[in-house]
Amino acid sequence: MSLSSKAIPRDGLAGMAENWKSDLNAGFVVSLLALPLSLGIAIASGFPPIAGVFTAIIGGVVVAMFSGSQLTIKGPAAGLIAIAIGGIEELSALAQQTGQAASVGYQYILAVIVAASVIQILFGLLKAGNLGDFFPASVVHGMLAAIGIIILSKQIHVLLGVKPTAKEPLELLAEIPESMMHLNPLIAIIGVVCLVLLSILTFSRSKHLKIIPAPMIILLLVVPIDNYEYLINGHLYSINEKYFVSLPENLLSGLLANPYTAGIFIFPDFSQILNPISIKYILMFALVGSIIAYSQSHGRF
Repeated sequence: MSLSSKAIPRDGLAGMAENWKSDLNAGFVVSLLALPLSLGIAIASGFPPIAGVFTAIIGGVVVAMFSGSQLTIKGPAAGLIAIAIGGIEELSALAQQTGQAASVGYQYILAVIVAASVIQILFGLLKAGNLGDFFPASVVHGMLAAIGIIILSKQIHVLLGVKPTAKEPLELLAEIPESMMHLNPLIAIIGVVCLVLLSILTFSRSKHLKIIPAPMIILLLVVPIDNYEYLINGHLYSINEKYFVSLPENLLSGLLANPYTAGIFIFPDFSQILNPISIKYILMFALVGSIIAYSQSHGRF
C-alpha cells in the first residue's frame, strides 16, 4: 500500500471496516470531552444543559453526513455564547412585557435560531461563503476576543461560586471584586486549581502527560465531588445541588419537567419572529456564525 493510500482513509462502509478500531477509540475520547463542554456551553448560553448534549449529538451526526472533510468534530459553538445569552435575556424581557412568563423567551430564541439556520442554508446554496474573504482576519480575531471577554465577565462569578447581580459585561467585570469578597472558598479553589492544571497539561511538551487528554484528567479529579459542608471563620459554606448541572433522569421525566430548566422537547414560538429584537438576533446568529465557520474552515485562526 502506497503512502498516499495510507494517508487518506477511504469513505463509507469501506473506510469504516478499515479503520473501525481507530474510529471507535477516537469517538469514545471525543465523546467524553464533548459532554462537559456541551453542558458548559449550554449553561453559559442560558439554555437547558440537556440542550447542549442534544446539540452535540445532532450536530455531529448531521455535519458528518454532509461534510466533505475526512476528520470532523462539531458541537455547540462557544463563539456564539454571548449572542445566545443576550438574545434570551432580551426576548425574555419582551415576553414579560406582553404578559407572558419569562421562559417563553426561550421559545422565542429557538425560533430565532431556526430562522438564522435557514438563512445560513441559503448562504450555502448561493455559495456566499467566499464573502468571508472581505472580512480581515484581524476583525474576526477582535470579534472573538470581545466575545471571550463577555464570556469571562459572566463565568468568573460562577468559578467563584457567586451569583452576580449585574447583567451587562462591563458591570459584571466591575462586580468581580465584590464576588471575590463573598466567594465560596472550596469552589474557588477547585476552579483555580483546575484552570492551572488544564493550562499546564495543555501546553506541556511531555509525551507522558499527552497520553490522556488534559480535560479528561480534570474531569477525573472533579467528578467525585459530592455534597459537602464546611465552616470557615464561623461562616458555613457548602457545595450542594445548586452548583451541580441539572439533567433529567430520562426522556419522560424531561418531557414533564419545566422546559426552561431541565426539559428536553420544546417547540419554537414564531409569534415574535418579525419583532425588531428577533430580527437583530437572527442576523447576528447568521452572520457571526457563518463568519466563524468560514474562518475556521480556512485556517484563519
